[in-house]
Amino acid sequence: MTSSVKKIYEYILVKYSLIFNISLLIVLALTGFWLLVKPKMDLLKKGGSLDLVIYEEIINSQKTYLSQLKQIKKDFDSLNQDRIKKLNYVVADKPDLAATFVIFDNLTRQHGLIIDSISADFSDGVFKTKISISGGDYRTFKEFLNTLEKSVRIMDVSNLQVSVQGNKYTLDISTYYLSQ
Repeated sequence: MTSSVKKIYEYILVKYSLIFNISLLIVLALTGFWLLVKPKMDLLKKGGSLDLVIYEEIINSQKTYLSQLKQIKKDFDSLNQDRIKKLNYVVADKPDLAATFVIFDNLTRQHGLIIDSISADFSDGVFKTKISISGGDYRTFKEFLNTLEKSVRIMDVSNLQVSVQGNKYTLDISTYYLSQ
């Protein structure tokens, strides 16, 4: 290029550089807005994934749920502790082998019966006990079963075997506990 043409280019660049730079800045700002800011603003519009109304509804429902839980806790705290102990006796919170054996021992002694053998197994909230009892007559055994039925602890007799000789009785009894 000749030096006069070069000078003309330099003159035009210097004279119009401010306009060129401002135009370039505006184009870049608009492009950045449309590519970066506008998609985020669309998310904030009604029904968008960042819509505050939806989150406010979720927060309000969680507040309602929290107030219900507080009321339930308040009701639970107001329960009589003796009633809670009775409830724990009806359905134990864990399989308590010793307590169950004591219950059976007390019931058999109350009716003049003797425990020959006792075995237990527990799984999934069910405490299965196999108990062999001897002594007494049929009437005594019926009274024992009646007392067992009216016992506070929930019990199901699933199998009963009666041996007339020696007045021996074998029972499969299921009691329940709260499995964790």
